[in-house]
Amino acid sequence: MERTGLGVETKPLLRALRGESVSPPPIWLMRQAGRYLPEYRELRQRVPGFLDLCFNPALAAEATLQPIRRYALDAAILFSDILVVAYGLGRPVSFREGEGPVLDPLRSAAELSALSLEGFEERVTPVYETVRRVATVLSSSTTLIGFAGAPWTVATYMVEGGTSRDFATVRRWALGAPESFAELIDRVTEATIRYLAAQIAAVLSSIGNATRLKTVAIYGGVGFTPQAASIRRGADLIVATPGRLLDHLMQRTLSLSSISMLVLDEADRMLDMGFLPAVRRIMKYLQYERQTMLFSATIGPEISKIAKELLTNPHAALCLMWKSLNRQVRVEGAVEMVTDEEADAYFASRPRDSQIGAWASDQSQPLASRAELERRVEEFSRRFPEGAVPRPPHWSGFRVVPVSIEFWQERPFRLHDRLLFAREGTEWRRERLFP
Repeated sequence: MERTGLGVETKPLLRALRGESVSPPPIWLMRQAGRYLPEYRELRQRVPGFLDLCFNPALAAEATLQPIRRYALDAAILFSDILVVAYGLGRPVSFREGEGPVLDPLRSAAELSALSLEGFEERVTPVYETVRRVATVLSSSTTLIGFAGAPWTVATYMVEGGTSRDFATVRRWALGAPESFAELIDRVTEATIRYLAAQIAAVLSSIGNATRLKTVAIYGGVGFTPQAASIRRGADLIVATPGRLLDHLMQRTLSLSSISMLVLDEADRMLDMGFLPAVRRIMKYLQYERQTMLFSATIGPEISKIAKELLTNPHAALCLMWKSLNRQVRVEGAVEMVTDEEADAYFASRPRDSQIGAWASDQSQPLASRAELERRVEEFSRRFPEGAVPRPPHWSGFRVVPVSIEFWQERPFRLHDRLLFAREGTEWRRERLFP
């Protein structure tokens, strides 16, 4: 298979999840790796127990990839088990032939203290190595789906000690002592969040290995100090959740002054999920010569407010780097909104389904149900049955008008080449700068 790259837009499943019309529709199957495959049955014979297979990165990666090789499905699902989280919390887990999973049952609030997040990462770390291995070899068109069980489902196994016909024990606890049962759910939920976040970090690590970029993932729910140490060691690419990014900014373990480009990816969705206060606070740490990019298909009310704040200090810098060529271009200038004609031209270049979606979405406003959105999509599909779809009045963008452009090339001993083109009126002045 091809080594993975950053070409997310080539993945049919992700395109479909973003609302694009993809033909043929992408396909993936629940339990697509398993006993129906003869190659899986042969693989299973190599280890004594099922969890031994889950915690063997080489074999678990092979089990994940087997259905992809046989059927060319559009997504690989991480081969694991939902009870890995219970095992990570310190509960003994085994699988008996013909019986399924067996756990020491958790029956009272007094036993909750035994569920410890301390050591959780170490106990489940082989799974993250499996993620890295799979992400490294998947083709650029195949999506990797992470894996974890719902906290309620995992909790039922932990309380019942395995499978159950009626889940009577867990129902008695949930109804009879809801506060202590909520504590159990909270502990399993926190462990699951850590588990999934670390899977994402493992994919980021595989990207770093493939591109030779030093990567760091920072997110909540895990230790602050190890993340700070990773940042201090240096990074070319940092992926962060808004809350934990703010933590590092406030503790001064990370400074945006040393970052060439800050990307607020899917900014409209971030605002939908309630991250507007965090986004505003992050922007206060920016220096005016740095660039903030808002990736959004539409400009709703909240994004419009942020855009207006940007225009009150309409200065930005773009840094375009080609690490493999040891070259970069830095552009500084003023920010301005594009003209209606330019916005029209770009809108016309987008897929027709994306154009219809731009009309259907009342950006960032409350939505009663998914059915309402689908009804609006159908409404605008009927409104524009064929021919060109006009641009919605709320759909536009920004550009940076350059006042200086610097071309930089790496040289030995930091004696780099720097050529600066500075605009003076309608003319451009060229000069060489000291490194």
